[in-house]
Amino acid sequence: MAVGLVYAEMQAAAQAAADAVEPLQQVLRDLGATIESEAGAGFKGQAAAGFGEAINEWFNVAVTLGPILEGYSQNLMYVAQEHATNDVAQAERAGQLADRLGGGPR
Repeated sequence: MAVGLVYAEMQAAAQAAADAVEPLQQVLRDLGATIESEAGAGFKGQAAAGFGEAINEWFNVAVTLGPILEGYSQNLMYVAQEHATNDVAQAERAGQLADRLGGGPR
């Protein structure tokens, strides 16, 4: 079984991840506004405090998704570029070796 990397696909995936950051952050802002204005209205006393604490903790974690996606995108782009660069260098070295062994282009 051969494994091949398609660098354009890796770069497209990296771009898709980067492009998803702003829409994700907007959804989180909209969700936060909706929860603040509507969902919290039905809670009183201890239930309201518990609900508010749970939602705050959830959002503390959710807001880390944007930076995680950005980092993933950057790393994926770096890997694609590094593999493409290595492939070119390896092809050049293989050609040089073939020339030395007498099997180069004729």
